[in-house]
Amino acid sequence: MADSSRQNDSRRKLVKICLDFGCLTVIGIPLLCLYFSGKPFRRGFYCDDTSIRYPFKESTISSGLLYVYAIGIPVIIISVVELVRYTNSVGDLRWLTGSNNTQLLNFLWITYNELVVWAFGALASQFCTDIAKYSIGRLRPHFLDICRPIGLDTSLCPPNLHIYRYVEDYECQNYESSYRVRDARLSFMSGHSSFSAYSMVFSAIYIQYRVKWQALSLLRPLVQMSLIYLAIYTGFSRISDYKHHWSDVLIGLIQGTLVAIITSHYVGRYFRRYPEKVRDSDRVTTYIRPSSASPSAQPPSPSVPLRSSHSPSYHSSAVHSSTVIVPTTPSSSQTNSNHHNQPHQPLSQIQLQPTNSTFSTTCSLEIGSPSTTPQQQPAV
Repeated sequence: MADSSRQNDSRRKLVKICLDFGCLTVIGIPLLCLYFSGKPFRRGFYCDDTSIRYPFKESTISSGLLYVYAIGIPVIIISVVELVRYTNSVGDLRWLTGSNNTQLLNFLWITYNELVVWAFGALASQFCTDIAKYSIGRLRPHFLDICRPIGLDTSLCPPNLHIYRYVEDYECQNYESSYRVRDARLSFMSGHSSFSAYSMVFSAIYIQYRVKWQALSLLRPLVQMSLIYLAIYTGFSRISDYKHHWSDVLIGLIQGTLVAIITSHYVGRYFRRYPEKVRDSDRVTTYIRPSSASPSAQPPSPSVPLRSSHSPSYHSSAVHSSTVIVPTTPSSSQTNSNHHNQPHQPLSQIQLQPTNSTFSTTCSLEIGSPSTTPQQQPAV
């Protein structure tokens, strides 16, 4: 029976891996086709357009360096966090060197599920960027320095007669098919900005919902802030290197951020699987106090919180306050008769009605998902 269950589990995992790689391939193949054989839209230019007359400069952050940190940082963060979490759940690091491969395979499976979510979003972001690049064909700020159109200052744009003249019929001194001329038509939107924004924002969201160690204090927000600043700096460098217009960088940063949020929310489901919990210092415990309508009634001890022993404790980021009216304790005869005639109900299901003799109670309602270990509370 156990062997059959393990075989079914292995079969389900294999099917999931095949489906994941199939989906990634569907997005990856068009990306490769655009990169190797795509032809951007051939756009003209105005003679007096000074935004495309900047000199060509080498990139501060090259494409190779971008891929190293935009891919390496998320992979390292996810692997390290999952390693620490899995080690804490097991108890020690001996599972890495032990003869039992089951725990190692479980760790690899957990890490794979997190990495494949990031990879899907990365390909989706890059695919959206390339569609915009090749369909719009906006000229980079250094386009004229790369293309050097024949007759730019004579026949195409004669002195004193080129104001508002739009040139479409031109030939570059460099070959039209050369890589640099082709790349000079791919300004919108910034691929560096969108890819770095996606990877860094996704990593920050992942850290927010997977790293729960309170001892880290300000280290977690410091790492998140550094990741976001790295993405912003990458976009700024594209403007100073005359690779993109400022609007290209802005839209690229926005697009990468949106794809990271959508991927983490709807594909990774981080907001649902790992909800934020209320810290113990943020909890509010409310006690029963007597109201002015019943001065003779004696409330329970202040050390007894108002919580039913049948209701689980809850964690939530929002604590709401309301006022509940608890009827006074009936007589012993009424208690015995009610006890035999009415079924027992937990405190959370009793419909309470105000009477002339009552206790006025302020309750804090903690709304959220039940905790894994219900807390024993003394009965009121």
